Amino acid sequence: MDNRVASTFDRPAVRVALVALAAFFILFARRYAQMLDPQVWAEEGIIISQIVASGFASIFEPIAGYLLVLPRLLSFVAMLVPFYEYPRVVTLLAWTVTAAILLAIAFVPSRLRGGPLLVIAALLVPSDAEVFGLSLYTFWWSVLLVYAAIFWKTGRRLKPWRLAAIAVGGLSSPAIILAAPLFAFNAIGQHRTREGLAATIVAVACALAQITSVVRTYTGGIHASVAVIVPAIGKFVGGYLIWNLFGASDVRDHTAMLFGVLSLGFVGVTVWRERDLRRSLILLIYLWLGSTALSIARVDVNILDQVTAGPRYFFLPFVMEGWILVQIVMAARSPALRSIAALMLLCAAFNALPPLSRTHDDLAWKASLAACAASPDTARVTIPIESDGHAASHWILPLSGYECKQLGRFGFVGLMFKP
Repeated sequence: MDNRVASTFDRPAVRVALVALAAFFILFARRYAQMLDPQVWAEEGIIISQIVASGFASIFEPIAGYLLVLPRLLSFVAMLVPFYEYPRVVTLLAWTVTAAILLAIAFVPSRLRGGPLLVIAALLVPSDAEVFGLSLYTFWWSVLLVYAAIFWKTGRRLKPWRLAAIAVGGLSSPAIILAAPLFAFNAIGQHRTREGLAATIVAVACALAQITSVVRTYTGGIHASVAVIVPAIGKFVGGYLIWNLFGASDVRDHTAMLFGVLSLGFVGVTVWRERDLRRSLILLIYLWLGSTALSIARVDVNILDQVTAGPRYFFLPFVMEGWILVQIVMAARSPALRSIAALMLLCAAFNALPPLSRTHDDLAWKASLAACAASPDTARVTIPIESDGHAASHWILPLSGYECKQLGRFGFVGLMFKP
């Protein structure tokens, strides 16, 4: 009987199903409110307005300076059904895409070790669940797919999927600018293949598209200063392990700084001692530090907080820190290093418990859309959408009475044949 059970769990389909169930369970624990009570969030309102105005052509319009193709595609598809059901449909699409990305990370042949553990490390990042379960933030998950694609061992069957992953992720986030040099590094290094060259060309093309978009449209400032290094070590490195276990205080800040310095030292020692792991660790460290630099270049690090202020900016750095530790646990020769890395991952998991889930106020999407549809065709009506989950600080989606009528009946197709 034991052999039969072991044989069952060794089947690829069973392993995929188990990881999918575990991923869904954790995802649901982190953002069950969005699945049970779907809402439209923040810049998603801008995406909807631009689709109403320009249709599919809006897919390649930038927001906040960069291209955001994946969330736009999901919104466009969801708008093909009657608009009353848009929040639920776009949420189901977002969860499906997120699950597909996680399964690819877990099971595509890769030079990274511990596939399912990489998924758990991504789902249990110790920050607010802001990027979980929302169509708007699927681009953060697409970046993980791009980062994972750097390490994929792909053959003819997977080559088109790898190129598609790079293209979709690359046209959805400026993080491709950080990843593109690694595809080139692999192409001219030990993985000199036509596939490596093709991956590099796609990555560089996407990076150039994002750079062009940022240069042309981004009007925000860049927070670049040596002074950000010290608080960044505490918040982005040590904060991965202990930040949420303390209340806001000098003790928390000093403890996080101490843990940050010790973490950097631990990773440095591991790179020095573990030659077989060195290449993968160096690439992950580059992505880890580069993701952190992108975050603190976007927003002042002194303002950022992984729970209350810009928690999405901690997502990529925290996932990379987790992936580094997973590599050490799975492949380091030193039992001491493996034990320390496992203990750090356990600390991070406990650190994720205080901000594990988030809820939101119900803004009555269907009732608001019905009221808009009952208005005169030329009247402009503002439909409330979520900003931070509190009704008092909601954003608005402006639509005309006519647009609400047509969208409510036929979805976006109803706007294609205006009288």
